[in-house]
Parts: sequence; structure tokens; C-alpha cells
Amino acid sequence: MDRRLNADFYSFISPVMDLREFLNEAFTSRQNMNDFFLLTGRISNSTSMKPMAKSESQDIDWKRDFATIANCKPWTANKICDGDLQPTRFLAFPDLRSFEELNGLNNIHPTPKLKTLQLALERNGIAKNPQRKSNYLRDLKYDKYDTCEKDLRRSHSSPISLPCARDIVITCTVVVPHNKILSQEETRNTRLLLAERKLMLRGDSTLMSLRQKLLCICDSVVELEDGKELEPIEQEKTHMVLYPSSFIFIHDTFYVDYSIPNSKDISAPIREFMGRKKCFDPVTSRDIEGVRIIDLKLRLGQPYVFQHSGTCEHLLIFHDLRLLERTDVQDLERYPMVIYEKKGDVRCSACKRGYAAMQNKYDPRLFRDPVTDIEQMHQPLDENDERNFLFLKAMKSDETPVIYRDHTVDKLTRVIMNSGRKETARHHVYAALEIIKRRQYKAWLAAKTEEEKSKIELNPFVIARKAIENCCPLMKLQGVTRGGTTYQVPFPIEKEEAEFRAMKMMRDICRQKAAHGETHLKDILASELLAASQNEGLTIQAKQELHKTCEANRAYAHYRS
Repeated sequence: MDRRLNADFYSFISPVMDLREFLNEAFTSRQNMNDFFLLTGRISNSTSMKPMAKSESQDIDWKRDFATIANCKPWTANKICDGDLQPTRFLAFPDLRSFEELNGLNNIHPTPKLKTLQLALERNGIAKNPQRKSNYLRDLKYDKYDTCEKDLRRSHSSPISLPCARDIVITCTVVVPHNKILSQEETRNTRLLLAERKLMLRGDSTLMSLRQKLLCICDSVVELEDGKELEPIEQEKTHMVLYPSSFIFIHDTFYVDYSIPNSKDISAPIREFMGRKKCFDPVTSRDIEGVRIIDLKLRLGQPYVFQHSGTCEHLLIFHDLRLLERTDVQDLERYPMVIYEKKGDVRCSACKRGYAAMQNKYDPRLFRDPVTDIEQMHQPLDENDERNFLFLKAMKSDETPVIYRDHTVDKLTRVIMNSGRKETARHHVYAALEIIKRRQYKAWLAAKTEEEKSKIELNPFVIARKAIENCCPLMKLQGVTRGGTTYQVPFPIEKEEAEFRAMKMMRDICRQKAAHGETHLKDILASELLAASQNEGLTIQAKQELHKTCEANRAYAHYRS
């Protein structure tokens, strides 16, 4: 696969790495670095965290070592050590050692030579601007990581005094599957590479534990027979039971899962096909049971494949390989840990922040009612009902049988739509209805008597229908040519066309206001609908101006025939 993908050509793909060799080399390098900086006593695996005393024999000429490491001349090293590296150069109080205390570097030289001090000055400049500071601190590499399971929100996941295992940590990103043949434009679209889940693995974690964390909705899919759509679902007909075989392909090996009964090696035809092609390297297959992450050979950044449920394929990308630190979770049973998961739950209709945990029926604080009645949906059909013998088809967006959909509101959405962006138009319309609901609910709470409350309409769809009905014109002007002259003749207008003209007038008025930057379109539309429901507003004025023009041109009414 490396030769077929031309992996060596891409800079974001690493060479082939043996994770066990990386562990040995990285651990040895860290030990050498700790020995060089006399930190062995601080990071040893013993439970004692007391720093090792620095004897006279271990005292080194750090200026000489700095010149050796930086590959510069001794007089340059002396100038840097006596100048920019002096603590009094950038610390107002040399005794301060906490991060918060060191964060305010007020005594940095205005033109330092060290790159570290230059970056510190740049960071302090960014921190002075609140907007740039939030972007600077937010747009980091791990900003979307879910720290709940990792338990790293405000403290270390485990005491740093505990011994640290000699192991590695690697992150695996599971991409959202696209189970279809992609077109040439889609293959170049990076938006298809959405991360569905990110897992943190340890070297001692097994590949089977990773397989068990790869959850997909395709495993619970059931193919229903015609006429039996409302019957209880049988678990034996799910794809997980019918197609239990799966494998994970990494580098040159197919790791087949035989843990589920009736599983078999579905990679055999793939390996046979790859063996006939010269563009593929030789591949093998083995049982996934007992394989650990540390035993793998892979490339960081290269996509690998997890296939299950017949033809459902997920891309797996390994990245962020490093040694296990004391601040990481030491318990092996907690790995693999989910550090990021794509959210798809419904937001709360009231606060718009948290995820909805319950469904409330007919709440005056909500601007829409539940979609359908579950009890009515599960009632069986009659034997002679023709719907038992028809195929299920997806209905159009404006014909779905839900309670809160309204024909007038759907028509208003189509009128407001611009350049085919119907979803954006629907968002504006329903946001305006929600604003109307909130305003009417506040007025209902402010009402003192029950009589005043009864006059306040809380249903935004009723208000929208009444507003459009009030804005419908009775006449229209149509050009009629007689004797080479075109006259604007008043004609009676039908109901459907009157609704369209009313919505069009309201749309033009709202767009004109939004173009001048007064406020958002949803707020303007909500105010206009509320005003029109009370026979007020600019749309009502436009309708009245049209009626006045028709009245003025009634002398041309005989040109209708």
C-alpha cells in the first residue's frame, strides 16, 4: 500500500516506524538528556520526588556546555550567558517560580537576541488584546479534545509521585465513513475527512480493545420486509449478526477478528486481488487476538482501513506518538480512552447550550410541538390497507407529516430563499418564529389579568398565517397595450398569487432593512410578522399603496377584456 499511495512523497506521512524500536530509542534519549541536565533524581521511577543534591564534582561549566550545544565561539557564549540569560534581565523578582508569576515578563530587553525571549514578547503583545488572546489560546491543537474521560480538566490525572511505566502513547483518529464511490471532486474535498472519534492508546493496549471501541450505526441496521415496517425488530437480523466478520488493515497486515461466532477471513479476496497487481506490496493476514499496539509497524499520518458489516469502511489515522509521562493516566484498563467524539445530539430548545435529555409536550416556552405521536405511529394498519403493499419513499421537505410544519411557513421559506440556499432560509424563518414565541411569552407573563392573557396568541404559526393574510392584496396592476400605449390596468387577484405577492413584499422590505445593517434578518422578519398580524408595519403600507394605485387607475378597467 505504501508504494500504491506513494507515501514517501507526502510530508505529513512519516517513514515506516517500529513502535518497539521507537520506545527503546526514545527512552534511552530521555535518560541521556536527564543525566546531562542532572535530572535523574527528579524523574526516576522511584516514589521519592526529592531533588538530588548537586555535589561539587557534578558542578559543570554551563557556559562551556552552552557553547558546545549551540556550536558557537566561547566569547559569544559568555556574552549571551552574562546578558540575555541572566534572570535579572527578564524577572522583576528572581524568587518567583510559579507559571502565573512568570507569565508577566515585564523586564525583558526590548531587542533581545534569543528567539525564546522574542516569542515571549510577541506572546505578551497578543495577550494584551482580548480578542486576539482568546483566538490565540483557543485555536490550539488539542482544543477539541474531550477531557472528561481523560480526567485532565484542572488537575493531573494521577499523582506525579507514582511510578511511570515504560510505555508509549499514540492517538488514533477514526474518520466518518462514506460508503459510496466518491467522484473526482469529492476525493479532493477535505471536508469529507471529518473525525468521528479520537482514541488515545498505550503500547500495552491490545488491538482487540481498539476494535471494541470502534462503534458504528451500521452494526444495528435491520433490513425490513415490505409491509412489516411496524413490527418489532428482531436482533438476529441486524448486520452485526448477519455479517460478523471484520478486519483492520495496518501497513502490510490484515488483522482479522474471529471473536464473534461465524466470523471468517473476508480479506482473502482482497489479498488475492492485491497479489495479482504489481503496484501493491506483499501483504499477510493474522488473528487480531493477542496483538498489542507496541508490536505494530506503521506510518504516522497515513490512513489505514477498518472494515465491518460487509462493506462499511472507516479510515484510521495514527498520530501524536510519544512516551508515557507521569501526568498521563497510568491505569492500563482505562485505555483506549475517547478524547474526542463527534457530537450529534439535539440541543436544548430553551438554552441552546446543553444537550436535550427529556422531551416536554406543549410547553409555552417552546415554539414548536413534538414531531409525532409515538402511540399512533405504532398502531398496525388494516389488512386491506394499500399502504401495506407500497414501498417506503422519502417525502418532500414540505410534505412531511409532522405537527409543527405549516404550508404558509414553508411557502414563505421558499420565497425568502436566495440562490438555492433553502436550509439557510429555513433557519432564518424558524429563528424568527422562535423570536416571536419568546416575545409573546414575555408579554403573556407581563399580563396582569386572565382576560389580557387570553388575547395574547402564543402560537407563532398562527401569527405568521394571520400576518400573511393581512398583507394579501385584493387587486394587482397588469400592463395592457392598446394602440401602442401600455396601460397599468387593475385586475382582481387570486388567493395563491395574493399570498405570493404579500410574501414577496415582506421579503423585499426585510432584505432592504438588513442591507442597511440595522439588525439581523431573523429579527427584522419577526418584527414585521408581529406588526403585520396587527395590521401595522411597512408591508401593510405597501399593500395600501398598491390599492391606492389600483383605485387611481380604475378608469382603465374597461381594457381588461
